[in-house]
Amino acid sequence: MISALLSLLSIALATPPAESQGPRPPCTAEGITRSCEILKQRAHQQWIYLPDGTFFRNPTYDNNWRSFFFNSRSEGRTSAARKQLVTTMVEQIRTRFIEEVRQGKTDSQLTPEEQNLITRLRTLKFDANSGSRNVSCPAYGPNAHYDGVSHSMTICNGAMNLPNAALQYVIGHEMGHALSHCITSLPLIRIRRSQALRTFTSATTVGQFHINPSDLTTATDTQFREHVENGNIEVIAPAISPSRHPFQKIQSCLRNSGFDEGVFSEQETSNLSRRILQDTLAIRPDVQQTQAERDRLIQIQTSAIRRRSQCFCNHGFGSPASEAMSDIWGSRMAASYLRENPPRNDIERLGVITPYLGNICNSQRREQRTSPADTTGGIHPPNLDRINRIIFAHPEIAQALHCEPSRKFSCDSRDLVVDDGTSPTER
Repeated sequence: MISALLSLLSIALATPPAESQGPRPPCTAEGITRSCEILKQRAHQQWIYLPDGTFFRNPTYDNNWRSFFFNSRSEGRTSAARKQLVTTMVEQIRTRFIEEVRQGKTDSQLTPEEQNLITRLRTLKFDANSGSRNVSCPAYGPNAHYDGVSHSMTICNGAMNLPNAALQYVIGHEMGHALSHCITSLPLIRIRRSQALRTFTSATTVGQFHINPSDLTTATDTQFREHVENGNIEVIAPAISPSRHPFQKIQSCLRNSGFDEGVFSEQETSNLSRRILQDTLAIRPDVQQTQAERDRLIQIQTSAIRRRSQCFCNHGFGSPASEAMSDIWGSRMAASYLRENPPRNDIERLGVITPYLGNICNSQRREQRTSPADTTGGIHPPNLDRINRIIFAHPEIAQALHCEPSRKFSCDSRDLVVDDGTSPTER
């Protein structure tokens, strides 16, 4: 009798929560809010745990002072086994990226630009332990980032335990930054000797992999070549002209779809130049700070901004189109995972979209037009645009979420044929 009861209990525990009934909602932030009711029923739980041990924060949690106090401890517990699994995920996604670039080609069939992207992917560094010692990781809250200076990707401890599909999206997004038309417009280098530090103010240490675009202008091109010839700088992968980038058509499509901020005015260019100078002098106190030297550096930085105008916004270097492209990469990687590991119930479906649950389940944040990270109008597009127009528009993500795509986003195709740039690119 007892064994029979235990068998029934084990079956009950293994049974997924009941599915939501009725017609499929539209794949929009507003349409998915129906699923948030499941989380509201668990408003007393700060963390939602899935059977595989991953978990995510409940955005409907009845917050109080204990939430802030325990955030870091709750999110920071990452086992060695989980870190190893994340490292394996990174390598699998790196392989999928290389396959995306190759498109079935052999080495001899690759263009120089495609070979360039593959080199950048193969040399991208990842250390699963870096999230516990990286100053850019917040004390609480999941986060991840790509660092161009060290050509490395960091997954903060708060993101290590995200549901696997969400983590695939995060890894794909950050790895995508290493291939963006902005970062690849700069040469991937390794500073070998300290002599280069005297020429480029953004070069702070031997071994770094990028020099800031504010240092790479027509005025410094000759000096850069001399450092390469003298062995002070090693070029790992040369700069790629945005017009020759293997995914240029997608970038153009995104810009034509409104994922960019437009051309800077002279005043905006001047203001950004001065801000870059202030940041540079804070990092390099050894740089001469006479007024004449300041004026010279501002002229160099103004020239750099004009040279790469599509990659500068109010936040600095980067662009909304680059962020949107990384969202496409993240969506592709999450979709690839979901193809083999579809969510079994509504809770697991919500886990897929963990990075944006706050915007979906919180009405005030759904109305927020900017990303929380971009309080000054930075490079991230509005979160609702990212959710509705890119992530939810992916057919396999829509299928996994059991919702109906409300539109087809035609920018997510490498073979996209871009028209003259004046007609809509959504249909």
